[in-house]
Amino acid sequence: MLPAIAYSIGTFIIAAILTCGYVLTRPIHRKDDMKSWRVLLLMFVLCFTGPYIYIEVMTRWHGPELEHAINASYSELPLNGPMVYYKVRTFTSTNATVMVVANERLDWGGTDHPQVMINLENHGKGWQTVSFKVLNSWRLNTESYVFPVYW
Repeated sequence: MLPAIAYSIGTFIIAAILTCGYVLTRPIHRKDDMKSWRVLLLMFVLCFTGPYIYIEVMTRWHGPELEHAINASYSELPLNGPMVYYKVRTFTSTNATVMVVANERLDWGGTDHPQVMINLENHGKGWQTVSFKVLNSWRLNTESYVFPVYW
C-alpha cells in the first residue's frame, strides 16, 4: 500500500511541475479562459498511466519471444505457487528484464503474490537466465519497492 501511495504522490508532483511549465510558457496573446486544473488532471493521468502503458506494450511486443525462457527460469525460482503473470520491463537484442508475479498459499491459509525480477541474456543460443532477485515475498521475508507498482 505504501508504494502505491508514494507512486501516486510522485506522479502528482511530476504532473504539477509539468503543468506549471506548460502554463508559464503559454503565449501571452492567448488570454483565453484556460482551466489549469484540467491540464493538471491530464498530466496526472498521463504520468500515472504512462509507465504502465509502456510495460504493457513491451510485454505484448516481446513477451511471446521470452515466454519459454521465463517459464524455464520460473521453475528454478524459490516460489511454491503458480505464475500469475509476467511483465517485460526492458528489452534489447541481448538483454531483457522481466518481472514475474506468482500466487503462493501461506501456512496460515492466506495467499501472497511474490514478485521476482529476472534478468535474461541472449548470446545467440536463445534466452538464458542470468540472475533473479526476489522483490516482495511474505514467506521469504523480502520487501522492496518496484515502480510502477504491481500486485
